[in-house]
Amino acid sequence: METMIRLGLLLLPIAGGTAVAGQNNTPAEMMACPGGATLTTECMTEAQYDELLAAVRGHLESLPETCTASNCPQADWAGCVLRMAGHDFMDFANGQGGSDACTDMSDPDNGGLPACLSSGEHGISLVEVYQNYCATVSLADFLVIAAEAVMMSTRARHLAQASSAPALDLKSSFRFGRTTALSCAFAEGRLPNPERGCTAVEETFVDSMGLTWTEAAALMAVHTLGRAQVSNSGYHGWWSDPENSRRFNNDYFVSLLAKGWVPERAISGNAAKNQWERSDVGRDTSFDGHEMMLNTDMCLVYSEPGPDGGPVLADVHDCCGWLTAQTIAGAVASNGGEYCGGQPPEPRQERQRCCGPQQGDCGRRDDPRGPAAQAVLNFAADETAWLEAFTRAWTKAVENGQTNLKSLGDCSAAPTSSTFTSGSPSNTATTSAEPDVSDTATTSTTPDAVTTQSTSGETHVQDKVSSFGVASFQHAKQDTLAIQGVTQDWYTANMSPATAGLATSLFRRLGLAQSAPADLSLNVLETHCGDALAASELLPLPCVASYTACDFSEGMLSCAEERLGGRGKCVVGDSTALPFESASFDRYVSNLGCCCTSDLTAKLSEARRVLKPGGLAAMSMRIAEQEGDTSFALTARTLKPFGYPPQPDREGLRIGLDLELLRERLRAAGFEDVSAWRSWVSVPLQTLDDFMQWNLGQPPVRKFLDGLNEEQREQALAALRGAAVKPLAEGAVQIGVAVVSGRAGSAP
Repeated sequence: METMIRLGLLLLPIAGGTAVAGQNNTPAEMMACPGGATLTTECMTEAQYDELLAAVRGHLESLPETCTASNCPQADWAGCVLRMAGHDFMDFANGQGGSDACTDMSDPDNGGLPACLSSGEHGISLVEVYQNYCATVSLADFLVIAAEAVMMSTRARHLAQASSAPALDLKSSFRFGRTTALSCAFAEGRLPNPERGCTAVEETFVDSMGLTWTEAAALMAVHTLGRAQVSNSGYHGWWSDPENSRRFNNDYFVSLLAKGWVPERAISGNAAKNQWERSDVGRDTSFDGHEMMLNTDMCLVYSEPGPDGGPVLADVHDCCGWLTAQTIAGAVASNGGEYCGGQPPEPRQERQRCCGPQQGDCGRRDDPRGPAAQAVLNFAADETAWLEAFTRAWTKAVENGQTNLKSLGDCSAAPTSSTFTSGSPSNTATTSAEPDVSDTATTSTTPDAVTTQSTSGETHVQDKVSSFGVASFQHAKQDTLAIQGVTQDWYTANMSPATAGLATSLFRRLGLAQSAPADLSLNVLETHCGDALAASELLPLPCVASYTACDFSEGMLSCAEERLGGRGKCVVGDSTALPFESASFDRYVSNLGCCCTSDLTAKLSEARRVLKPGGLAAMSMRIAEQEGDTSFALTARTLKPFGYPPQPDREGLRIGLDLELLRERLRAAGFEDVSAWRSWVSVPLQTLDDFMQWNLGQPPVRKFLDGLNEEQREQALAALRGAAVKPLAEGAVQIGVAVVSGRAGSAP
């Protein structure tokens, strides 16, 4: 059976491979386990991970070495396994889904997947390996390990031909403890449609999965393995040549840049399937050797004809995607000096070499404007940069939606697992015990002299700002921003767009959109509103009948009143003791405000009290010391060896580290249908000076450095500058946040 070619960022709908309702419609049902499979892995050592990896690698490497345009079984099987894992984690959204070994195998988007799972792709299947480990390893963990195994195997094949290339290390970041889900009806329709190009990439990989554009591009390189076939996806061709399609390398990026591409429409007569075909003089004109890219590939780099065009779409734009040899010198070098099928010609001949008679360029031939263009240029020239970004993106992708994951060898306090018999999906997993964490609020111990703690539970900074992270802080007055060491112009240009995206996602959770039913009339409350930046988006919505902005800072509310211009109400108030009658509002929103309170329990209870039964709440909070945070948490980790103290022990900062505990707090406050997940706010810092100004402007950091002697201060600053180089180069400066939502129950 042919392998399917869709993956994480371009899952394509395909024809065929339909499962029968009620019969093997999930991976767990397809991959039967004699005696019953464990739902959650209790323990896994490094040796056990290595054994699993070797077993899957051995299965792949048992296939014939043959690799031609018409027959390359190792590429097909590796691509199928990797895309199974991709389809599994790509359904993550709003705290649901992720790598839980659950996807509806009757969905046409999953056509071709049953082959490598159970029915046999080129005569072998994953179930043959999994049956030896299913009593102790969850299928959710196994599918991630299987994908890592095919990447390690195909990377080794590449290293055999390029001994100086960097190695791939996925084991160091792997954590076990995923629970297999036996049903996932919510996932229907979540796989992105490649016809929608970068709109689909942004919705799935950036908005839902929390990746940066750099990470999304890095993850897209899974297309270097396998190919697209009409029988599975409706698309046709290789993303590269057949041999490179069984090597895990950066040739996907090289192909995007060092070859020419033109639209190819109505694949196999299907007007709903459009792609890009190779157009340069080096193209293989045979059916089996056909090379292609999807809209979700091309849009990363190329844009519409004209200097300021948007992402390209094959069914809309008549243009050629190509770049000058000078612009992509790194990619040409990685391609053995080959450019559009030969040695680079004279500049005036380049377009003819790459595009032939095709009219019009897809964007600027010497300055690509796609949202990940610079990342693709970097990855094509430097495999080390790509592998570092890929490993980071892969870890995020396979850990989204997971709690209680543990490092290899860490088997303490393992979650309780349960078993199920294949074909009996009604059984459910036993959940692990909740950590014993008191609801009692703790008092801030911040060393900063300008920060004070109110008796009501709110934290004030000179009574002018709500503390960093609050939506209000983005447009506050000049004297307020001086505390951070930055100007209003800097905040307006840089931070407002960064936090606005997070606010928009909260509004969507609350159903606040132009598409809301015409008869909907909602009273909206925003706490920790700051200068009411959110009002700019909320007030024009027909569904918003009234908007109330509440903050404990009179200085910030004066900014809010100016912004609202009488179109809403501004109220001084403490989110842990709100000055409103019970059941007054239909929607409650707090963007990056939870980190301002030491009594999160009181904040959640008040949110429930002022909401009408059935009303919705959505909140976000900055997370203290979140792994992957390359802004404040990076600063704290870097300065810790010099004696930098922990961040204030406010629940609003700490609780986001434990999403299950956060969900429990929401339920205890009277919310139903609760969700909690992690996300990221990208900070658009461009230079080292920006990074230092931004982080050293934090009062605790500034005070700490002032307390060091001159030699210690210089050493600490040098360490911080060194730590900043990598995230700045990768465009990945980001703040970790937790996002929660829930529906108010019938009684507070």
